[in-house]
Amino acid sequence: MEKKPKSFLLGFKAQFATDILLGNKIHTIRECAVRQPEVGRTIKMYSGLRTKNCKLITDVHKIVSVQRVDIKIEKFKDSYKANICIDGRVLCCLEKQMLAIKDGFANSGRLYDFFLDGRQSVDLKDYKLIHWTSARY
Repeated sequence: MEKKPKSFLLGFKAQFATDILLGNKIHTIRECAVRQPEVGRTIKMYSGLRTKNCKLITDVHKIVSVQRVDIKIEKFKDSYKANICIDGRVLCCLEKQMLAIKDGFANSGRLYDFFLDGRQSVDLKDYKLIHWTSARY
């Protein structure tokens, strides 16, 4: 019988390290095609994961819960059209703003730009919102 690893590795851009340590970033949105996050596993959070600059941010948190996230974003000249569903429920404007802030962004526009990554639109299905606190949407 194969043993399951007791930890779950997550790589973060260095910009998120301080917010993770201060408790401002309390979850992360990920595409988990290969390894699925499991409640109870210790999360080892790194910046520069799988590079020579790899640095442990923290390993004190456990996965508390996982929610399904679908994100559809379109960028226009001066605005965005964004639809975010968590566990099948569409978030209102205020909830999208709170999601962005709790995910380490200054506002929802910064979150949208992060996922757009230079594209005009994205349609992300079955992503995971990995929580290491009791917060939920």
